[in-house]
Amino acid sequence: MSDELSRRSGRAELAAWNGTDPVTYSDLLEAQACGARRSHGAWRVVELFGDAGPFEAHLRWTAGDGAGQQVAVTVSRNTRLSVFARDLVIEAANLYGSIQNVGCMVSDGYAATANTFEQRGSDAGGLIGGGAGVATFEVPAFGRVVHLEVQDPLTLGNYSLAVVDGLGVTRAKWAGNDQPEGGMPLGGALRLEVSYPAGAVFRLVHALNL
Repeated sequence: MSDELSRRSGRAELAAWNGTDPVTYSDLLEAQACGARRSHGAWRVVELFGDAGPFEAHLRWTAGDGAGQQVAVTVSRNTRLSVFARDLVIEAANLYGSIQNVGCMVSDGYAATANTFEQRGSDAGGLIGGGAGVATFEVPAFGRVVHLEVQDPLTLGNYSLAVVDGLGVTRAKWAGNDQPEGGMPLGGALRLEVSYPAGAVFRLVHALNL
């Protein structure tokens, strides 16, 4: 018998995002296993959905005697992911310019899923016209491969994406217009560095092992 959760769904109204301030997370769900085998955990299928536009979700969970895991995912409208969890906490942040409601539903079971996490960048911290530079990004939890995308594809050759390992050594570097098909493998990367031109508006899209 799988562990029953104290809650199976949640909903929150998210304030509009202006696109420049850091995103603000709101509580969406906090649930604990309460069945006879509550110390073990079970596979959970988590459905996340917004009623108007994109949002970001942050999930934390524990299972057994483990210290727990966490992951952030970027959701264009709806997604699904599977985690082995005893306790589960979900928060959400708006990536939409208007107020919207987002929600979640959790059921027992497992489903093969595919999710992404997006990191955004522009020159001078968002002030277009600030000039060329280098932006540093952390590798997200469960990241598998990453792809650089830009506002104007004709300028891709003016960008580069570098993978830096735990010793601070650049192990791979690709021009924006010569990225590997399917994205750059992250492997043992500690961080990513994007070299960009003046007027840059870009994003890193990570495929997650989740």
